[in-house]
Amino acid sequence: MVKIFVVVFVVVLSLAVTVSAQSKRANYGPVVRAYLTGLDEELTELEFQFSHREISRAVYDRTKRRLAVLRSYVERVAAKNHEDRVPELQALADDELSILGAGELLNPNELKPDDEIGGRWLIVSIERQRERFFVLEKMLPTEISRVVPERKLGPEIDILDVIETLVIREETSEPPVAPEPVVAPRVEPAPATPAPTPNPEPPKLQTQNPRLLHIYLPEYTTRAREKKLEGEIIVRALLQRDGKIKKIKIEKGLGEGLDDRAIEAVKRLGFLPAELNGEAVDAQTQIVFTFKLEKVSMYVGATELITGGKL
Repeated sequence: MVKIFVVVFVVVLSLAVTVSAQSKRANYGPVVRAYLTGLDEELTELEFQFSHREISRAVYDRTKRRLAVLRSYVERVAAKNHEDRVPELQALADDELSILGAGELLNPNELKPDDEIGGRWLIVSIERQRERFFVLEKMLPTEISRVVPERKLGPEIDILDVIETLVIREETSEPPVAPEPVVAPRVEPAPATPAPTPNPEPPKLQTQNPRLLHIYLPEYTTRAREKKLEGEIIVRALLQRDGKIKKIKIEKGLGEGLDDRAIEAVKRLGFLPAELNGEAVDAQTQIVFTFKLEKVSMYVGATELITGGKL
């Protein structure tokens, strides 16, 4: 009888907490509610991956803390400001700050709220979930121009991604030929034709390829390992500017179940979207997995930025 009472009490308490959370969320606007729902979906997916041993305990723990930090910050700001707005946010641990491409070594112990990183991100909060997380907000274009009026190409930008065209027309006019002497009349040399001015240099495009926040390496299938299958799998995917991954397809496969493992790994990538002149854009990206019996590795291959159009 006591056991039944305890179970009923726990169920009732759990339902009460759920109803309370839903009631609290109902007070937020549609934008904030949608963001919090997205965090719930990410947490559900994370639990699924961990329960199926697709990710390690370390990745699971850190990602779960990251989601908790974002939730706590968004709920706190929404309750304080009464605004139905969620800017582009990132929660990064000390050892992850380098992915922002600041172009300089950062000492996390010297950073504080309102510090700007890389001319594009602003530290809005420093939270702790067993470890320190920096909550960063993507700066608006007007804020970027105010802080960094002229941003030079940094080491994080691949020079191959910068398109620069300079057109200079060759000067073909020859110096005037002196006339032969005559008695009369005297002929003056014609004035030299001014050389055409070269076309102005077009503005440089500042580009940034997608930057990975976290990855999931696929594991060997039993039959692939039994056959000692090794090689590369090339996956092409659309990494959208809204952080979603679409249009995943195999360009080069190995079979024996490894192609499916590679696709599932791509679906679970976390990334910062590609940028063109400070604006997030879609990018068609090749992701290459190298399967060796002793280890599996990956790298980002050819990337094509896509401008214009809507998602």
